[in-house]
Amino acid sequence: MGFRLYRPTSSEKGASIIEIMIGASIATIVGLGMSFLLKAVSDYFVIISEQYSALTSLASTTYQLQTIFSHAIDVERTANTTTDVPTTIAADTAGVVRFDYTFNSGTPATATTTLLGLFLREQSPSLANSPGVSLPVATGLYFTTPTQPVSAVNRGTTGVLWVDLGDYNAGGGNDTVGPGPEDLFFDRIVEFVMEPETESATDNRVRTIKFTIVVRYFLKNDRSGWNWCPTADLPSGSGTCPAMGTGFQDLQREVTVTLRNSPIEDIDTNPTSHARLLGNIYFFNFISPTRYFE
Repeated sequence: MGFRLYRPTSSEKGASIIEIMIGASIATIVGLGMSFLLKAVSDYFVIISEQYSALTSLASTTYQLQTIFSHAIDVERTANTTTDVPTTIAADTAGVVRFDYTFNSGTPATATTTLLGLFLREQSPSLANSPGVSLPVATGLYFTTPTQPVSAVNRGTTGVLWVDLGDYNAGGGNDTVGPGPEDLFFDRIVEFVMEPETESATDNRVRTIKFTIVVRYFLKNDRSGWNWCPTADLPSGSGTCPAMGTGFQDLQREVTVTLRNSPIEDIDTNPTSHARLLGNIYFFNFISPTRYFE
């Protein structure tokens, strides 16, 4: 038995050119709709991710600043705004923070890192090898400014707050303090202000520090339009940095930190031997009782 080529009869008609064009048009419309939908979902995902990252950075920064400065033993303020914080600190000496610090304009082309404070910090009222006296560790606070965008690919760098928690050495000294990848750091910062408040005009001891932090997240998936310049440097201000339109959102948080572990009276040496504002109560961790049912 052989094979023969199938030929449609006169009653069987194929699709006309118009029908083919209509079908292709429908498929194209559906494809375009799906592509727009996928892009919208992608853009929305970017916005949510950006917003989450910014909120997380802001919350972590304020929490860590409250915790770290609450452990500071004794902190003083520099004499004026032009006096730098010493880069080293000896045992049993008061720590130092800048008279004040403000970055909210003047974005540089190259990042600048400033030492904002260097002080001793304790994490418990006593240790087994030194009853009644905590072992203090040197702690440094640094801020690195954001930078201007260079090109469509290099959009500059974000501002970063660094915290070097230090490390106590058995010999009685502290390790070298400085910003680095192994330290705590908080990014996405576009503006940063630190304002220490002292006991009085004649007493240089710091009791509270007010921090103002502005972080940024973006509303567009196109990174070529991103930058980390403060709003004062955008075209609506000085024009140092290029415009971003409505493609970003800034979040601001103000937090005042109380140095709750500072000595009550004036001290000259051995700050760990003096009474604190809250004493051992500050380090008391309450454990709620748990009732078990059989």
